Amino acid sequence: MLENQEIRGKPLVLLAAALVALPAPAHAADWRLTAARHTRFGPSLAFLDLRSIRGGDGRVQFTTLTFYGRQTRRMNRVAAAVVADCRSMTYRFQHIILYRNQQPLSQWHSATVVLAAPRSNVYDTISAACGASDAGMHVERVESFAAGYFQRRSKRTFAS
Repeated sequence: MLENQEIRGKPLVLLAAALVALPAPAHAADWRLTAARHTRFGPSLAFLDLRSIRGGDGRVQFTTLTFYGRQTRRMNRVAAAVVADCRSMTYRFQHIILYRNQQPLSQWHSATVVLAAPRSNVYDTISAACGASDAGMHVERVESFAAGYFQRRSKRTFAS
């Protein structure tokens, strides 16, 4: 079950959502590129904050960012706090925010646990958070990295 809240057009709500939407880490993020693939929403890049990983006994919590090369359903970025089971590869979104550029569009959470599909961004990110796969390369500024990646990719597409 998904709980959805629209947060467009309310300046104080937008500010509050940006400040408290995801648990504020008491650390500097260590973003790792966990996936770069074409999805049903277009080309995407998924990142895991290695320092956000918490848990034990095969269960982890972590934060993740996913960027899309084009706007789909009016959004092009997703920030999420995820709870996952490493053995079963199931997960739920503790908190998720959809963005268009830097503007939050909506936020919600899932009450239902879902099985991560192999060869998906969430599967790769859970695998990295659980230590079952390499966490990927370190990326200092994920927004700049994603913008540059999609810009180079679009130039190659039009040049072909």
